[in-house]
Amino acid sequence: MTDKGSTIEAKNKESAKVMPLEQSKVSKEARPKLPKTELETAQKSQKEARPKLPKTELETAQKSQKKTRPKLPMRKKIQGIFWTIGILAWTVLAIYLSNFVAFRAMIVVLGPEKAAEPIWEGIIFVLAYTLEILMTIVIPPIIIKKLKIGVKNSQEVIKTKERDDIHKTLGLNGWPTWTDIGLAPVGYIVYFLLAMGVVALLSNFQWFDTEQKQELVYETTVVGWDRIIAFISYVVVAPIAEETIFRGWLYAKLREKFSENLSKWGGMLLAIFLVSLVFALVHSTIVVGVCVFILSVILCVLREITGTIYSGILVHMIVNGVAFYMNYIAQM
Repeated sequence: MTDKGSTIEAKNKESAKVMPLEQSKVSKEARPKLPKTELETAQKSQKEARPKLPKTELETAQKSQKKTRPKLPMRKKIQGIFWTIGILAWTVLAIYLSNFVAFRAMIVVLGPEKAAEPIWEGIIFVLAYTLEILMTIVIPPIIIKKLKIGVKNSQEVIKTKERDDIHKTLGLNGWPTWTDIGLAPVGYIVYFLLAMGVVALLSNFQWFDTEQKQELVYETTVVGWDRIIAFISYVVVAPIAEETIFRGWLYAKLREKFSENLSKWGGMLLAIFLVSLVFALVHSTIVVGVCVFILSVILCVLREITGTIYSGILVHMIVNGVAFYMNYIAQM
C-alpha cells in the first residue's frame, strides 16, 4: 500500500508541475489585449487630428517663380538686344574683312597673275579662314578681358572665363563617335529633300532665279594637282572652319545668352534662326542663301543632338563634295 501511495503521490506532484504551465499558456492566449496607455492614445489622436500646415512663404515664392519667370528690367532687355546685334554684326564684318585682307594683300604682294594660280589661291583660302577664326573667336575675348581691367566685376568675369571650356563651347569636345558618323548621311538626305522642296516652291516666283550660281575661287582649276588643291580647300578646310565659327562659337554664344532670358526651346529656336540667317547672308546669291539657310538649320539640330559639331562637319563635307564634283569633274 505504501508503494502504491508513493507512486500516486509522485504522479500528483508531476501533474501539479505541468498544470501551472498549461494554465499560463491558456491565460496568455485568452488574456484580453490591454488598452494603450494614455500617452500613446494621445500621440495617435494628435497625429490623426493634426491639420496640414500651409506652405511657407518661401515655398510659395519658389513655386510661383517656377511657374512665371520674372520679367527682365528694360535696361537688361536693351543690353541683350544690343549684344545680339553686336555679335552678329561683328561676325559678318570679320568674315568679309578677313577675305578682303587675305585676297587683296596677296594680290599686292604676288601680283594679280601669280595670285590667280591654284597653289596661291589655296594658300589665300586657308589664310582667309585663319583670319576669320582669329577675328571671331580668338581676338574678341582678349580685348574684352583687357577692357574689364579696373572694373568692379572684373574678378567675376575672369572666373567665368576660366570656367568656360573652349572645346565644349566650340563643339570640339572629345572625338567623333559612331553616332556622329551615322547621323551625317541622314542629315544630308534631310537637307537635300528640304532644299529641293523649298527651291521648287520658290521657283514659282519671278524674283527667285534658279540659274544663279555661287562665285567660285577656282574658276580655272579643272585638272591635275590644281583639282586636289581645290578639293582640299572646298571639301576639307571650308567645312571645318565654317562649322567652328557658326555652329561652334556663334551658336554656343547665342544659345547660352538666350537661355538666360527665354525658355529652353525659345532660346534654341532663336539661336538657330539667327545663326542660319547670318550664314545665308555671307553666301552671295539668293538661291545659295536659301539652301545654306536650310543646311544651317540641319547642322544646328545635329549640334543639339550630339553636343558637338563633328556630325555637322561631315554633312558639310558631303554637301561641298557633291558641289565640287558637279563644278570640277562632271563638267569635263
